Amino acid sequence: PMKCGWIARRLKAFFPRGCCFYLARKAKQKSTQITGAEKTAPGTALEVIYSGKIADYPLKPLTTALLTGLLRVIFGKEVNYVNASLIAEQRAIQVIEISSKSSSNFSNLVTMRVKTQEGRHTLAGTLFENNIVRLVQIGEYQLEVAPSRYMLVTRHIDKPGVVGKIGTILGDTGIASMRLGRRGIGGEAIMALQLDNPVGEEVLEAIARLEPILKASFVRLEMPGHG
Repeated sequence: PMKCGWIARRLKAFFPRGCCFYLARKAKQKSTQITGAEKTAPGTALEVIYSGKIADYPLKPLTTALLTGLLRVIFGKEVNYVNASLIAEQRAIQVIEISSKSSSNFSNLVTMRVKTQEGRHTLAGTLFENNIVRLVQIGEYQLEVAPSRYMLVTRHIDKPGVVGKIGTILGDTGIASMRLGRRGIGGEAIMALQLDNPVGEEVLEAIARLEPILKASFVRLEMPGHG
């Protein structure tokens, strides 16, 4: 059987630090509950749900690793694996771990959810049998995207020509791949672009000004083999 250490290394690939940054920033954009007072408002929580084969293994070290990544984004480098749980307790951030050996769509699924009084923000990832990692949920949208070092994530109204307009603005940045998740034709949608190079604030602002775009975020992931 797979050892917990191997699982932990692979789980880290589910949520590179940039993914924790994306999730933490989403929570902070709507609320100062986490960063403001010494204690957060009631109901603030990190919920980690393990589904499928991964539920057979010790999960507390993995939950602590995810908590560490999330809190480090919010509070800085003073957060580490040893003190993360204490900091969460001091800030009244509830940590909820749920496991189930059943999973409807994937043999392994890890769902990470930050909950505040203003709402909740979700990321989910899976590890396929051939060790291929995929993000399969961003927010309320289902899609399948391979984590890459540079990513552009947009929330927009599903209209023809959106990808072309973004591509024009990106210019020579280079789009490696694109994945789209939507609720229905003409409704809200999310798009995740794998980029060859990072984008600056001016480019991001130009994309955000496009009429169909509701929100545009650049995410830099800490991937294996990159500094």
